[in-house]
Amino acid sequence: MTRQRPIGGKVAGQVSVPWRGIPGIGEPAFDWDFAAGHLPTAVRDALTRATVATAHDTGGNVVTVPSGKLCFDHDANGKCLGLLAERNWDNLFTYSEQLDHAVWTKGGTPAVTITANHGTSPNGETTADRIQVASTSANTLLFSQNKPLSGATAGREFTISGWLKLNSGTATGGYLRFTESGGAMGNELHQSPEFTVTSDWQRFSFTATLTENDRTVLVCRFQMGSTSSEELDWLGWGFDVKESPYLTSYIKSTSSSGSRDADELIDLPINSTSEGTVR
Repeated sequence: MTRQRPIGGKVAGQVSVPWRGIPGIGEPAFDWDFAAGHLPTAVRDALTRATVATAHDTGGNVVTVPSGKLCFDHDANGKCLGLLAERNWDNLFTYSEQLDHAVWTKGGTPAVTITANHGTSPNGETTADRIQVASTSANTLLFSQNKPLSGATAGREFTISGWLKLNSGTATGGYLRFTESGGAMGNELHQSPEFTVTSDWQRFSFTATLTENDRTVLVCRFQMGSTSSEELDWLGWGFDVKESPYLTSYIKSTSSSGSRDADELIDLPINSTSEGTVR
């Protein structure tokens, strides 16, 4: 009688013990730990992705992963979340790390001053821009971009995000906001709950669903909070807006929208087409 070698092993649980087979039957055909990054070379070489991608390293920094290489994402405490696999996405913002560029509309009353490359960004480079408002008032526009819309718009979902931290001063609040514009109806506002900017880098995000069907412009805004009453001095970096129902990894853009190709794992015994982290 011929005994077949069983298929078994761990695919990265948070706490897992690899199955060692049944005595006399055989050893597991694979023993992978995505959360610890323990993968054989053949598995690491099974990925196809034509563009770079971003993830967080063990120190919490945003790192760029070369095309064709696996992404392992980590939480704020440096714990590995597993293999990051995503579909293709586009960052609709242009100049996502250059708030001083004219494509960004800055608030005028009170004036918003942007100083390029003033501080260290979440990727460890000196590319974070300083955002200053000398005299503040509640709900002041800080910066925004308008993105054109086409086709039916009702029910479409968009997610806006960006990293912010204090450059000086005390914690202050802010909002993320979408405004549906154009079409037969008046403007429709979607605003996030107020968040607090502190001395630590945080990535703030907000998702909204459009309500009208003939919109032509989506206004994407970052603004001060409702209770701000002192000078504002922030650092900002990595601004991103996608037509997506949830937050995804950051995509850098310059003069055109930034793109990230899908991760495709070829010839692996993982039968899933969903995205996220494989643990």
